[in-house]
Amino acid sequence: MRRPPRLTSWRTRRAFDWVFVAEIVTCITCIPLAVIFYNLLKIVNKSLALADVFFSLVGTAIEATVLLDHFAPLIFLQPGGYLGAFTPEQLQAQAYISLQLQDIGLSIALVFFGLDCFIVGYLVFRSSFLPRIMVCCSQLRGLVT
Repeated sequence: MRRPPRLTSWRTRRAFDWVFVAEIVTCITCIPLAVIFYNLLKIVNKSLALADVFFSLVGTAIEATVLLDHFAPLIFLQPGGYLGAFTPEQLQAQAYISLQLQDIGLSIALVFFGLDCFIVGYLVFRSSFLPRIMVCCSQLRGLVT
């Protein structure tokens, strides 16, 4: 019986960890950013600014939940323990499925972030105190996500 493959090197594991840290920082900074945009744009339209906060926080919550799937391959591909009951092919399939689930979850979160970008773009367009170039940037960001 073959052992499941280990991560190729400590550099690969280190890069994997840094991606996780970057995603955590993104989730943490989205929360105060939503509050800042609400306080800044509630003058234009309070209900749309509140909807912006809702979409931003829901997208952030989905993204934070999906981060659990980030470390599942590391658990499935480490040698020994109770994972010895599975064949290497089964463990590799489980690791791959967890990465696919992370991809699907992030796609769902991006729907909410796209709506967030469009609302911010509209509110900035309607405001008289923010530059119009921000509208183009926000709308473009909403389309790209």
